[in-house]
Amino acid sequence: MELFLYAVSIACMLTLLGRKYLQHWCSSLDHSLQDEKAGHQNLVYPPSHHLATLEQQTCAADRELALMRHAPCEGAPAAQAYSKVVGCLHLDGVVQMANVLPVALVRALASRVDQLLAKELSASDSDKSMFGNVLGRFQRYDLKLDIQVPAVKLAIDALLPKMGPPLARLLGSHPELYELAALVSDPGAPRQQVHSDTDWATRPIAFTCFVALQDISHEMGPTVFLPRTHTCDAHEDYNSSVASDMDDLLSTAASRVGLLRAGDCIIFDSRLMHCASANTSCSRRTLFYFSFRRQHGAQHIPGTILQSLAGKFSLDYRASSLQPKTKLFGLARFLFHMLKETTAALFRRLHPFTSF
Repeated sequence: MELFLYAVSIACMLTLLGRKYLQHWCSSLDHSLQDEKAGHQNLVYPPSHHLATLEQQTCAADRELALMRHAPCEGAPAAQAYSKVVGCLHLDGVVQMANVLPVALVRALASRVDQLLAKELSASDSDKSMFGNVLGRFQRYDLKLDIQVPAVKLAIDALLPKMGPPLARLLGSHPELYELAALVSDPGAPRQQVHSDTDWATRPIAFTCFVALQDISHEMGPTVFLPRTHTCDAHEDYNSSVASDMDDLLSTAASRVGLLRAGDCIIFDSRLMHCASANTSCSRRTLFYFSFRRQHGAQHIPGTILQSLAGKFSLDYRASSLQPKTKLFGLARFLFHMLKETTAALFRRLHPFTSF
């Protein structure tokens, strides 16, 4: 009885604290996480590549390509068993999986993406909010997709039972869906500059899954990944004010080319350096993709997703399907995170020389 009354009193106290105190608590947590991050890094990030003109981007990408020609090439990322996905992503920051979508679904999704893109491009008042801000935008499109589109929904339902569990292990429970789109590179699309989708951080921030909707050849402009560049050292070199540091990184870092067959996928860490190569073929290259990010302590990064879907879905408790995020769910997640952080801080105070 005493335990029950104690629980009720705690619940009443939390209710009386109200929204203002919870916001203050959350702000304090954000500051503590930022302080922790600052203690592990002291990086100065350059202006975004997106601020450069297409001509400037292309010139920089060509220069990078000349440097990377001297670097070792590991070929395409090795296809791994699902049991090895987490280990490969920890070590290399990128992993390739074979036959994650059946051919019939791949064809249906590719056809639907083509229809949606044609509709957007043919409209005189094309809605720019349907496209993400992709690098090298000439003949390259980052088309946002609606999860209510049947082919998209079927693809997500088929992929998450395979991809969800390893993503939850890497990002914590209930990671948030923050990107859902198709990357399309038509013939003539230029090479992109090497970039990472997010800045470096001590823990993984997000992971993206690219699924090929057709076989991809060298001439179609496959994505080039620089394995093991999701580290602090690699980001320091790339973002260094000394140009030779970046040159040394690009001329020595190994590369892997994402040559995929239809239905294959590549998962990669958002901190990993990568770029799309030029499409010199006569064929369109289309990648269906989605990204999940950590619920707490992650950078507030913009994602390519419809506004109606942004912040609305996360992986369920089994990490095998999507579930809507509710205010009650968000509050429960916040309280659990606070309890976890408080317990960790208390343990570190009591046992300063023991990892937790």
